[in-house]
Amino acid sequence: KGLYISKNKGVNWESFNNGIETWTIDDLVMDNENRIFILTSKLENNVWYYGIYRTEDMGKNWTKITKGIGDQPIYHIYVNKKGTLYVDNFGWLPSNEIYKSTDHGDSWKQLIGKSIVTNMIFGDNDEIYFGTFDGTTGNCNIQKSTDDGTSWSTIIIPDGLTIRQIALTKSEKLITCNYPSGIDISFDDGATWNQSNSGLPLIIFDSNLCKALLTNPKNNEVFFVYDLGVYQSEDDGVSWKPINNGMKGLVFDYLTSDYQNNFYLGGVGRLFFSSNSGISWEEKTQKLSDNSTRSAPTNIFVLPKNKLLLLDQFIYASTDHGDNWHKTGYLDANNEDNFIGAYARSNGKVIVWKYNGWCNYSEDNGNTWSFLIFYLPNSSGMSDVKFDSKNNFYTLNPGWSKGFYFSSDNGNSWTDISTQFPSGCPPQYFDLDSNDNLYGLWYISTDYPHYEMHYSEDNGKTWVKVGDNINVNYIREFFILDNGNIFVGTGEGLIRKNKDSNSWVKLSNDAIEKLILTKDNRLAALSLNDYKEFSLSIANNPITTVDKVNNSIPSDFSLGQNYPNPFNPETNIKYQLPNYSHISMKIFDILGREITTLIDENKQPGVYSLIINANNLHLSSGIYFYQMRAGNFTKTIKMIYLK
Repeated sequence: KGLYISKNKGVNWESFNNGIETWTIDDLVMDNENRIFILTSKLENNVWYYGIYRTEDMGKNWTKITKGIGDQPIYHIYVNKKGTLYVDNFGWLPSNEIYKSTDHGDSWKQLIGKSIVTNMIFGDNDEIYFGTFDGTTGNCNIQKSTDDGTSWSTIIIPDGLTIRQIALTKSEKLITCNYPSGIDISFDDGATWNQSNSGLPLIIFDSNLCKALLTNPKNNEVFFVYDLGVYQSEDDGVSWKPINNGMKGLVFDYLTSDYQNNFYLGGVGRLFFSSNSGISWEEKTQKLSDNSTRSAPTNIFVLPKNKLLLLDQFIYASTDHGDNWHKTGYLDANNEDNFIGAYARSNGKVIVWKYNGWCNYSEDNGNTWSFLIFYLPNSSGMSDVKFDSKNNFYTLNPGWSKGFYFSSDNGNSWTDISTQFPSGCPPQYFDLDSNDNLYGLWYISTDYPHYEMHYSEDNGKTWVKVGDNINVNYIREFFILDNGNIFVGTGEGLIRKNKDSNSWVKLSNDAIEKLILTKDNRLAALSLNDYKEFSLSIANNPITTVDKVNNSIPSDFSLGQNYPNPFNPETNIKYQLPNYSHISMKIFDILGREITTLIDENKQPGVYSLIINANNLHLSSGIYFYQMRAGNFTKTIKMIYLK
């Protein structure tokens, strides 16, 4: 959303977007004469536009500088001490190109036959280094030039390695992050190489997690930035130590809970277990080894009766919180692709699927399986599968066709149910409520990018919009509760839409990475704050089911005595509203301390019944007070919980 400048080391920021307000800024550099160069992109009417711009007056005026390049996508821009500019359309094909400008971007010249697959770095004398990929031999190497790219020499890295990032230290030691070896160092400009992973967890090299290798030009420090945290070396990369103070570094791919309120958290081949609502975690990664070809968990799911499923190439089950796993009798037909997802209903029906449409289906909670093949349109794969109480199937197609499909015959034939939406815009997420109504969360990229929620009561034949547009940067999950309220986890916090309102209300500010509904009907969220710290947040009270008793409109506000009272563990509270009102209902202990909020929302007039469960609220035996506030009405009533 534009460019900003700080003149006091980041304390305050001001925009200098003159002429570029509608563009996304993808990269920027500043040369030694304070010229700023930016790479830009924007999406209009399903068409991407790209540009390179220069300002010589700190953003007051901008000049487009793409002569010799055109409007092709450009991903990175670099500048050396002499002011020579380089840009690349980064990728893994040999045809990806590097362009060079010696006149501050007024004209560009392609470096013939040179493609880049890493970052580009410069030596003290403006030597150029970058990693490249030979599409003919399949080998990676490093290209070096000492004359601004006019001629090049090749630095060979150890065979079989794929370069992720490169760096050059103050003492001119060349450092690379490679897959799968990790950190490799050369003290003689690539003639010999040595692995240097001392102090680094080797699991980081199992995936493409390396974000940057950075060197300090004033000393021998090297910084390794990756998805799991930051490591520092003070000896040219020979040894490393973590500097993650303020960062809780793991990439988490899944979060789930079982029927005993235990939580499971996993990612990058690691599994964690908590029996105390996330206060402490026990790592169970070592429990996953079974001498098979499996090296890391893909996904974990909780089935009824606290049974866990672990998916990769096979299907594994555990009934002791992940301490022991056994391979189930899945049917695979010798296909070696990984299972990528699962969906289960409370009646014991379960489906697990692979991207290519090969599924296993169980009607006995995963004890035995039958084999299904979904013949999807265009054969371009599926990313999510769900089924309703009548065994109608729904799936998303993430491929180039981007479809949302419905099948009533076990996946033999499919109907596209998103044709009323813009082409290529299937829902990002979808779900079914307790009445088998279908909800979808669409990302609409036409006009201006935003999210929309729609629901269907006829298997996707027709759709009705739910609430206002959702203008956030990304969405992870959503839930439709039996009382009609909807919770959505977004990149800007948790939001909620009540059944009787079109507006979305923000409940938290931290970015939601994972959002689940626990088995006792509480929301749990894995969030990421501004300091890149992950935290698990669990709703203090369960999301209770609120049922309207009748449609008559009462003449006055009223709050009734709970029944039964004393109670164990459930009790019923009746209340009535004579008009559309914002209602708050809270529970306090005998000392007047607030225990939890049961209701905090706008509601239509009517007579209501609220069922609460003391076990879900984690109440101890004793005397409590519940208080209702609506308009000018306030009433407090005593209740007694006896175990």
